Amino acid sequence: MKTFVQLQRELTTASRVRRRWFGIAQDLCQFVVGNENEGQVHELILRALEHREEFRDVVSALSQLKSRIGNFERISDSVWHQEVCHAEVVYRATHEARTS
Repeated sequence: MKTFVQLQRELTTASRVRRRWFGIAQDLCQFVVGNENEGQVHELILRALEHREEFRDVVSALSQLKSRIGNFERISDSVWHQEVCHAEVVYRATHEARTS
């Protein structure tokens, strides 16, 4: 799992996010689920939202994550996991279509 500082660095510019948008989204999800420091979680989500347009197919996952930090009980881990898995399927289908 990426550390807070590593994720901060990844989220500093739109070009960094554009290069690794899907991996950053995955790392961010893991960080949020595995971290109890609300201040760090909030900062990273806000940084990610600054570059919302760079996250392409996982923007809905970012929105769900934003809701989750606003109220940690709003969505369960299982629902969050389903959202991330759906984003992975969409990403793979899009990526495979581009490379075929």
